[in-house]
Parts: sequence; structure tokens; C-alpha cells
Amino acid sequence: MRDVGALTLAYVLMLAVAAVTMDRLMIRTALAASLVFAVPHFFFHLTHLDGFSLSAAISQTVSLALGVLLPAALLLLARGRRLSDARGTARPAGGE
Repeated sequence: MRDVGALTLAYVLMLAVAAVTMDRLMIRTALAASLVFAVPHFFFHLTHLDGFSLSAAISQTVSLALGVLLPAALLLLARGRRLSDARGTARPAGGE
């Protein structure tokens, strides 16, 4: 087992900055980073269910799938939405 606590803290910091600033590029980057972690994590655990009861395997798989589906859905939504900057003015979804 490896200690990845510092990496996890950096990841949480990026998500927090995206949530607080609502900067379009930061949001998309944070969601993409979330998927970079969540997709292989999901497939690793999906292929390592030995020793789990059926209910534990199902609940783990569903919760990890949500960790993939939620950021993927939010990333798709972020592509077509207009976001407001800190001054309250709308800017195009493309960031122009």
C-alpha cells in the first residue's frame, strides 16, 4: 500500500478552488482530473471483488460508479452552459 494522502489533499484543493471561483477552465480541469482518478479506480475495484459479499460488492460498485458518472455528467453540462464571473456578468460557454 502506498501513502497518497498528500496527492489526495492536492486533488481536493483543486476541486475546492473550482467550486469557490466557479472559473470555467478550473471547473473543467478539476472535473477532468476527477475522471482521470475515478475511471481506473472504478475498473480496478470492479475486477477485484473477491472476498466481498454480494451486497458489499454491489454497494461498492454502485458508489464507485457514481464517482465516475457525476463528474462526467457535470463536465458535459459545463460544456454548454454560460457561467457568471465574479462581477456577475455572463460570459460565453467557450470562455471567450
